[in-house]
Amino acid sequence: MIHAFGDSFVVGDQDDFLHETEEAGHDMQFNERLHYLMYNVSFAALIAKELNEEFTNHAIRGSGNYPQIDILMQKILDGTITKKDTVLFGITTLVRDRQQLLAFENVTSYGKGPCMIDRELIPNKIEDIALLDHFYILSILENISAIYDVKIIKFYLFDNARISKNTVDFIPSNFVGFSESGTTLIDILNDTWDSGDKVGYHDCIDIPPGYEDMYTKYKHPSIKGHKKIANWFLANRIL
Repeated sequence: MIHAFGDSFVVGDQDDFLHETEEAGHDMQFNERLHYLMYNVSFAALIAKELNEEFTNHAIRGSGNYPQIDILMQKILDGTITKKDTVLFGITTLVRDRQQLLAFENVTSYGKGPCMIDRELIPNKIEDIALLDHFYILSILENISAIYDVKIIKFYLFDNARISKNTVDFIPSNFVGFSESGTTLIDILNDTWDSGDKVGYHDCIDIPPGYEDMYTKYKHPSIKGHKKIANWFLANRIL
């Protein structure tokens, strides 16, 4: 069985929910559309169908990396994911990780004990937070894989602008294109794999001429784009 983790890129988001409220999440039509995207449009779902594998999509729109690791670990502990399964783990922008804590009083106020982050990293070493998170996230996934004997295939989704391979003193196993640049899903869409280019937040990228049909209006992979990503993974025998 294949289990997929990540954000909107793994969900298969086609810009359907950009203006929805939280209440919409309880609406039957909303949930049906979300389920359809996750299990029929997402490149991960297409890969599973081509390989005739059962599939579960755990991705959440806008998710950071740590919440997805939480879900992964819970699913391993409750037996939902076993050593017979394969995990596809898309690593999203590091901006969504501990940098998000900076708005919390226990982090920013010297009147309280710090939580989750060394206060001395704020405000002059914000970029260092991302570099540290990069190391921690890869280390956690590496150890989960080793301890529980679960194959975890890792890859960058869209933002590698804040990543430095030099902060990681090991080569992660089963990492697709472990490099500082040119190895995101955006590079698959743009035929720039291993180009050495840095990619930032997906809604700020410049789409090369001729590749517009690979993207939605707000620069998620389009239906055609998801098919291209799936075909690339299959052609390169990633699984």
